[in-house]
Amino acid sequence: MKYTKLHITSIFVLALVCASVSLSASAQIGVGVDANVNANIKSNVMHDNEMRADAGVRAYGRMNASSTHPEGMRRMGSSSDERMEQRMEKGKSKGDKEVTVRIDALNKLLARINGFKNVSAEGKAALTTSLQAEISAMMDLKARIDTNTSTSSIRDDVKSIGKDYRIFALIIPQAQMAAAADRVGTIVTSINTVVGKLQTRVSANATLKTNATILADIADISAKTADANVQAQTAVSATANLQPDKGDKTVMASNLAKLKDAHAQIQAAQKDLQIAQKDLKDIVSIVKASGDMHVNASSSAK
Repeated sequence: MKYTKLHITSIFVLALVCASVSLSASAQIGVGVDANVNANIKSNVMHDNEMRADAGVRAYGRMNASSTHPEGMRRMGSSSDERMEQRMEKGKSKGDKEVTVRIDALNKLLARINGFKNVSAEGKAALTTSLQAEISAMMDLKARIDTNTSTSSIRDDVKSIGKDYRIFALIIPQAQMAAAADRVGTIVTSINTVVGKLQTRVSANATLKTNATILADIADISAKTADANVQAQTAVSATANLQPDKGDKTVMASNLAKLKDAHAQIQAAQKDLQIAQKDLKDIVSIVKASGDMHVNASSSAK
């Protein structure tokens, strides 16, 4: 069976589609883990001005409590109650907003996990269970914030959003690591599919099947895609069981170090795939330049 230039061009297009896949895995991990932690701690702590306002209101209330004027005491009591109510509503609003943002982010990740193709069923189940548990914990915390009746309790609960749960600093990066590994696996599969089709045609051509560049590139692609998978899976395994530090600086430092190491492994997988894609382009260029190839029907790729 004779393969025309149209057939070869089709292979070339398929290869280029694969080679042009955007490797955005590292961008999905949450680059700048340190910044995430600092931002979350900052965003989840009630503003110092609010704390100073609490102290000021208490002092003002004590001063006026000594007054012997009943009307003045009633007015001050009413004003203090109103300010207290305002502070409580402000704290609850802040807490609800912080919790809702995290729940939304967790739900988006759950939807992505359902579409994973290169993560085992057990791995997907574990990730799903973990994220669902965090969502339930966030919902319970929101309910507690909404029913609190003291500013100090509300303040403590809002602080705990970042300190005790670490949704943005740890939980989401863990799931995103798995998402990055899944993407690496998808790209590896695409590259290997195209390489397999090219190998079938190359092996049927006396000149191409002994071409040193093609043989070297195919071997390099095999090595790079294998290493990319190893790097990605290692990154997932190293971060899957990390737990929130709950304010423990030693645990926080350990978690950050492991997340950074895993991020570096995903970047290494990225580099592997970029090299494999370059090798693939080189092979396609050589095959295209060779003109028509004559192969037997039995050896043609399906």
